[in-house]
Amino acid sequence: GIIDWGDLSVGHPACDLSVAYSFLPPYARGVFFETYGGADEETKLLARLIAVYIPVLILMQAVDDGNEAIAAEAKSNIMRALSD
Repeated sequence: GIIDWGDLSVGHPACDLSVAYSFLPPYARGVFFETYGGADEETKLLARLIAVYIPVLILMQAVDDGNEAIAAEAKSNIMRALSD
């Protein structure tokens, strides 16, 4: 596999911190943000928005392409990002 770090450090910390909502279950996010050093509520909200926005775009493309596996994964990411 390839890990593409191209979008990290693009400016706003929320771009980097969106991984907390994209990949971590809700119970792990507090520890993540404590370890990170904290983030204000506005940054966390923007991070969550990014964690929903990107998979929505991927979902739209997957639906257009008829790719059910990618669509299912995008939906899973969206639900994870929205869960508390």
